[in-house]
Amino acid sequence: MQRGAKVSANRTLTLARRMFEYAVDQTLIEENPVVLTRKGAGGKEKSKTTNLSFDGIEEMLKVIDGADSDMSWQTRAAIKLVLATAKRPGEVATVEWAHVNLDKGEWINPRHLTKEKRDDHMVFLNKYAVNMLREVHKVTGRAKHVFQSPRHEDRCVDRHSLSRAILRLHKAGILKSKFTPHDFRRTFSSRMADMGQMPHVVEKILDHQMEGVMAVYNLASYLPERKAAMDVWGKQLDLLSKC
Repeated sequence: MQRGAKVSANRTLTLARRMFEYAVDQTLIEENPVVLTRKGAGGKEKSKTTNLSFDGIEEMLKVIDGADSDMSWQTRAAIKLVLATAKRPGEVATVEWAHVNLDKGEWINPRHLTKEKRDDHMVFLNKYAVNMLREVHKVTGRAKHVFQSPRHEDRCVDRHSLSRAILRLHKAGILKSKFTPHDFRRTFSSRMADMGQMPHVVEKILDHQMEGVMAVYNLASYLPERKAAMDVWGKQLDLLSKC
């Protein structure tokens, strides 16, 4: 078995199980054909389970906007955009205004800047993200980078500054949960499943290459479905930020 294949098998099984569970709920099929498949059938995988509940997201949003937070506005906004888009922190930290269209609510992440380096990736910006970025644009709209470094005008913020800022809040006892911005991607996947979103649409939003029985979904972009799902996510974040 090729290196990493066991981990891929486990993740494919998880996605397949969720897909068939949805089909059963929608009365498209009578039973889940993989329900009896042994968990971990692909082999032991290092546990990566950190994700925030809706209550955890609400706490995080309140804390980073609170008076006790010492993070810069750039870091605060970048963290929120990671949460709003489920993009990788490094991709958010380096995003350029040339790739963002706020009127259309779109961010086209160029292939050479993505981890997978397959194709340009369309990121749909929900109203929560657009409203935040419009405020950022008032400050850095003439700069190259959305999150311009406060120290160097020709650079973006350091992507590691996002995780360092959250860690400081946790160590100070201000933020109860311990997590990193990258955990927002797992959070997004889990909470979207809670809200009944289709797993292959979520995987497309995350820019994952699906394997096994899910590989058939690699052939389509599912742009309308992705946009609708991101709108659902944005409305949820808006509600949580106002609680």
